[in-house]
Formats: sequence, structure tokens, C-alpha cells
Amino acid sequence: MAKHEFGIIDKLDKEKDYSNYDPKEYNCIEVDDELVTEMLKYLKNLRTYHHKYNNPSFGFAYTGVTLIPDTSLMFLHDIASTLNRFKRSQELTDLTCLIMEAKIKGKYIIHYGI
Repeated sequence: MAKHEFGIIDKLDKEKDYSNYDPKEYNCIEVDDELVTEMLKYLKNLRTYHHKYNNPSFGFAYTGVTLIPDTSLMFLHDIASTLNRFKRSQELTDLTCLIMEAKIKGKYIIHYGI
């Protein structure tokens, strides 16, 4: 099954193009594509950036890189935790924990699509 990866960006570089795949740099966790796909319809209004900071957008770059600002993290957390109540997935539990860690630290999350 295809996987999406999520990690915390310790120090956002607003000039950097994050398109290069480097999940180890951000200690990424994996989430099955099936679970992410179920969240997508609810994430259309999630404020994000695709590939770099100067490219504001909404939702995930499904096959690319998404930067999720700290101001959008609670919305993402609510969607992931609601889905987890029905799916009971360790991957979603890990994702909600990662989101809360980033929120507490005021950090961005990076998402690598499939």
C-alpha cells in the first residue's frame, strides 16, 4: 500500500524549495494512502503551502510536498482524530501526536505525498 509521510520542520526556511524528498531529515512517520484519502475531502479548506513558502494553497499536494503552518494544525488534528475514532489506526494516533507536538512547539509540518 502507498504511504504518505509527515514530519516536523524544526526551522522553516522561507526561501527553500522543499520539493526534494528527504523524510529522514524530518523524522517522518508513515500513514497509509487509504487513510489520507479519506481525510482529503475534509481538508479542502486547510491553509497550506505547496513545495515552498511562497506558494500558498489549500489542502494537500497529493503527489507532492505540502507545508502545513502551525495555524492550520488544530484543524488537521480535528480531522485526523475524528477519523481515528472510526478507524482505530496506530498510524492516525501517531499523526495526531505529531500534530500536537508541532502545535505546542509552534512548528510547521511537512507532508510528502505518494
